[in-house]
Order: sequence, then C-alpha cells, then structure tokens
Amino acid sequence: MATRLDAKTKLRRSSALVVTFESSAFAVTNYLRRRSFTCNALGLEILAQAAAWRDVARFRADLKSYTPASITASLAKLVEGGGLVVQGSPEAKDDEAYAKHWEWGPMAGLFHFGSRNPRFMTRHEAESYLEARARKRPSPPTYLKNTSARAIALPSVTSPDAVLSAMLRRRSVRAFRQTPVQPAQLGEALLSGLGILGFFEHPTLGRMPVTLTPSGGARNPFEAYVYCRKVQGVAEGLYHYSALQHSLEPVAATAPKPAELLPQQAWVDDAAAIVFLVANFDRTMWKYGQPFGYKTVLIEAGHIAQNIAVTCAKLGLTANPTLGIDDARLDKALGLAPPLQSALYALSIGHADPSTIAPNEVPGDRAKF
Repeated sequence: MATRLDAKTKLRRSSALVVTFESSAFAVTNYLRRRSFTCNALGLEILAQAAAWRDVARFRADLKSYTPASITASLAKLVEGGGLVVQGSPEAKDDEAYAKHWEWGPMAGLFHFGSRNPRFMTRHEAESYLEARARKRPSPPTYLKNTSARAIALPSVTSPDAVLSAMLRRRSVRAFRQTPVQPAQLGEALLSGLGILGFFEHPTLGRMPVTLTPSGGARNPFEAYVYCRKVQGVAEGLYHYSALQHSLEPVAATAPKPAELLPQQAWVDDAAAIVFLVANFDRTMWKYGQPFGYKTVLIEAGHIAQNIAVTCAKLGLTANPTLGIDDARLDKALGLAPPLQSALYALSIGHADPSTIAPNEVPGDRAKF
C-alpha cells in the first residue's frame, strides 16, 4: 500500500541506515526494520536534509530544482523503504528508542538488528541448500593437524575427573523422552550457568556479582527465562529465573508452542524445559561504550550455555543449543523491551532419546577414554 502524505506530514531520517553500492546505484538499508531499497540523487539529497523533523511542504520549498510531485513521490518511497519515518508512527517510536538507548552505533547495530527475525529454512530446504553448496565447492576442513617434527606431544589423559567425564558425555541430541525433569536438576543447571555466589564492592562500579562464568567487566548482562513444559511439580508456562534468589517466577501462564518460538525445530515441543538467555545490553553498554562491548555479550552467552550443557550431561540430561529464535514472537511472550533486551541463545533440556537420533560417532574418536 502506497504511503499517503500531505503537506503537513512531518518526516525524519531513520537513525538506523547504512548506504552501500549495488551495481551503479546506492543501496540503503534500514537494519532496524530489515528493509533495503535503491536510491537516486534526489533520494540521497532528501535523506541528507532530514536529520530533524520537517514537513512535506518544507521539503518542496527547499528542493526547488525538483517538481513538487517528484518530491512527494520520493518521500513516499523513502517512507516505504525505511529511509524516513513519519512522526507519531510505530516505526518512529521504535527508531526514537533505538537512537536514544543504543550506544554501540551502526557497526554493532547492523549486525544485531540485521540478524534478528530471519526466515528459517525447512529441513528439506536446508538439505537442498547444503547439497548446492557442496556442488559449488567442498566444505573447508574443520580441523588442522600438526605435521612438523617440532610438534610436542602432550601427556595422554587416561583418567578423566568428574568435570571432564561430564564433558565427555555431553551431546546435542535432538529427541527427548517424555520423562519429566526434576526441579533439583533444572535448578542445578540454571545455577551452574547464571547463579550469583556473592558480591564485591567497587569504588566506582558499585556492587558487582560474582558468578560461575566469566563476565566482561563483571557486568552480568544475562537473565534466564525458562519455558517449563515437563518439570515435576511446576505448572507449564514461562518463568523468570532469579540468579540471586535461585527461584522461578511466572511471567506468562500461556505461551506459543516451543516450535513457534524456535521455528523449524519440531523436536523442542518434546523438551521438558527450554532456557532462553536474554541479554540486557545496557548493563554492558554502561561500562563499554565502544562496539566491541557487544562482542563481549555474545561470548558470555557461550560461557553460560556451556556450563548448563555440561551440568545437564552430568545429571543424565541433554541440553540442545540453538540460536534459531523467532525474536519478535519471543519478545512479546516474555514482555521484553527492545532495543536493550534480546534473547540471544536457547537450550532445550530433557531426557535424551538416543534411539531416535543418535550421534554419528566413528571409530578413532575420543568419546571414551
């Protein structure tokens, strides 16, 4: 539907634009809305003038070398493409929130918002895609051997301790039995990933939590939300896990099916629980204003998830990790507040059913010592 503008409609340039080249044309992308469009010289001139709110009549008056009709048409196309926002619109409110709160600039913003809400392939589509990739070029090697005489052999590990034994048992099995998990099992897994053990006082930063995983600048950006499906004695629903109080608090009694929150991953509907790791960017952004601060948050998600996965393996459970999240739907289900909150990681937890899907391990690996 074409955007209708009158002379008094006020417009402003979006705060989330990047400009690249597409053949001989300028390509403009609004990464907050995931929209792209090509732009001519008039379009670029309009964007250059639209740093602050101005009405359509003002654009017509300032761009005297163009006809009023062409200016209005260009303004409408820029609104449709995401280059301009209309004052008072939902898009403008989202844009204003981004401009006000997102301190990591376009480099981190382009990656984060540009990678949200992707289209997920079906299993058939994914297999066809990989087959096409393999025909185009073979997969690069997934490991590198030492081949020189200078390589130093390390002592063999012959008697792994309890921690390494749990790591050896860890597998991403995408099938679950219907057996419920116990609250103590879920609690231990959550504690291992996010539990707050205590605090230390910093003269400038204030009270900082001590946790079981490394945290960039001790900013502790993650909260866990748990979709309990088959947890003994816990009603089905979405919960917030308090890492300080070691407790679950309901946030929603009803929620979409897990496979609607984690698209094209049908096995998650059989999981006993799903843990969503939700980043609160402002905690890290407050200390690290440079874009690399975003990278520290991503890395920390891996630390937390690995602790949960290894603990689940020790407890006889499997924790299957995924980044395939329907961001918009989960934001709504959990009541998150973009742009400073976002789920970055999910783990579906339960009793593995290896008879359905088993790891394809081959002789010569080190699965067993």
